[in-house]
Amino acid sequence: MLCWTEGVKPYGETSSSRWFWVRELEGAPHPDTEAYVWSDLVVNQTETPRCTDEESRYYVRITPPVLGLGQGALAPGGGYRYLVTLNNMGADRDVTITCYDTVSPNGFYTFTMHTDASGYASAGDQCFSGDYGQHWVTADEGLVTSNTVTW
Repeated sequence: MLCWTEGVKPYGETSSSRWFWVRELEGAPHPDTEAYVWSDLVVNQTETPRCTDEESRYYVRITPPVLGLGQGALAPGGGYRYLVTLNNMGADRDVTITCYDTVSPNGFYTFTMHTDASGYASAGDQCFSGDYGQHWVTADEGLVTSNTVTW
């Protein structure tokens, strides 16, 4: 760990806003790779100075995870499919998605998406709803919430 900074709280107000700038050492899977890592993912943390303004300008800025929802294709029997996109959700990981609408505010369907090496995934063939009103999805057991879509 080289230094730390305050950034986006990746899972809303209840999560930490601290990010560490880390460099993998020899013997690690990716030696000399440098990146910001959310503090909750760093085990065996040690005392580290705050990043200076110069370091903050040099290091890549922290990009928050984004969960997007769009109105997808017409669903069988009426209604629409949910078009779900994930961005910056972490590389090569499973993300649990739950679908909601105004009629089912506690959720009505849960499925798993898998992100690629850049933290991106998209699905338009899982949830659908024939109910009119608001529609949204959450990721990681509600830690990230999408925009709402009305139909």
